[in-house]
Amino acid sequence: MDSLKTAKIITVATAILFAIAFSWLWSTQVSNEAMRRELDQQKLRSEALLAEKLLGEKSAVQQEQLLAHARDTVALLTDQNTLMRRRLSEQSQNYQVLSARCDLALRNLGKARTQQKIAEANLAQEQNFLEKIREENIRLFDSLRYYQKRGRWKGYIFF
Repeated sequence: MDSLKTAKIITVATAILFAIAFSWLWSTQVSNEAMRRELDQQKLRSEALLAEKLLGEKSAVQQEQLLAHARDTVALLTDQNTLMRRRLSEQSQNYQVLSARCDLALRNLGKARTQQKIAEANLAQEQNFLEKIREENIRLFDSLRYYQKRGRWKGYIFF
């Protein structure tokens, strides 16, 4: 009976683990896409502003200043992009680890189900055996009562 309860607990815990894992994976994928889009939009905005300022300014000094600012912006965006790629790589690794854990949990769930089936089969065999013993005891006591009533038997049998 304990093995059946254990198998049921393992099954429920595994189901909860899967629900948590898949909701986490889904939310990280959505946030990654949003971060990528935001970075792309920021880069496009900065490039558009840079192009507009470069075209609008006529002074060489101002153009140099704008160019330096554009370089700083591009360097900053490159750093942000590198950081985001690193985060994506880490999340991808986390996803692989979580996927491996899910596979392990599935294997453990399969083992638990197998153990549960074995325990159920053993329990059924045990119940059948006990039922046979009970039926045999009933037959024995019926025959004892019969022989006692008929006066043929007056004692007890010890096994």
